[in-house]
Amino acid sequence: SFFGSCAHDNDEYRVNFNETEFNQKRVMWEEENLQNYSYKFDYFASSGPFEINVVVENGVSSGDSEYNQSYTIDEVFDKIQTDYNEALNQDSSNLSQVSIQVIYNKDFHYPELIKYSTSYKGTQPAGGAYYDIHINDFIKVD
Repeated sequence: SFFGSCAHDNDEYRVNFNETEFNQKRVMWEEENLQNYSYKFDYFASSGPFEINVVVENGVSSGDSEYNQSYTIDEVFDKIQTDYNEALNQDSSNLSQVSIQVIYNKDFHYPELIKYSTSYKGTQPAGGAYYDIHINDFIKVD
């Protein structure tokens, strides 16, 4: 389910994002207080795909890529929040909507799948603004 927010007086522009669910899942994740875990971070966008094996020890992430940053799950939540805030506050004159769809892990409540997409009025520019993030193979380390 999505809840829409109008960023400006322009009724045509919408930001589709379930902020209530996001906030609930973030609190549930934080309550788990996991400081040691690993996972596979798969990213796909117009800039191309990449995959990082991430290890988080004592709340600090490291990855096996020298080209791309590794994220803690807290930082993944931060990215979603930042992208949502930017969608609400960006110039929407050539945009019709931004959609941020998140599917959460049932056990630990972290985002397993994030789909970010932008819809444009008229002709869509080459490349557009979109990304998909998959968090796979999550392992809690004791």
